[in-house]
Amino acid sequence: MRLGERLKKTRDYLNMSQQFVSDSTGIPRSAISDIERGERRVDSLELKKLARLYRQPVAYFLAEEKDADAGEYALAGLPRALAQLTDGDAKTVLEFAEYLTLRRAAEREEQDAGGGSPKA
Repeated sequence: MRLGERLKKTRDYLNMSQQFVSDSTGIPRSAISDIERGERRVDSLELKKLARLYRQPVAYFLAEEKDADAGEYALAGLPRALAQLTDGDAKTVLEFAEYLTLRRAAEREEQDAGGGSPKA
């Protein structure tokens, strides 16, 4: 059941219709609906197609933890992705990561000062 819930949650987050997913993967729309409701098992090839379309690692959808974080599973593939970048690209990724860290710190300071809730 958790697998179907994660697939539906991700599809909804990406604002994709079941028909779009069906057209993009070749999986019948009725099967996607059944999978998301936990009424049908998803085979490994279907799961790979869905994960590729949703740009998430298969491991995220199969995780045992109820509150699994897709980001943790995505980070597991980071070293492989970084190895394929040029030195300039890798520097840009590092600069962006530093920017995100500083932005998060600024949001925390603002929240601590009573400025409201941080943005995602």
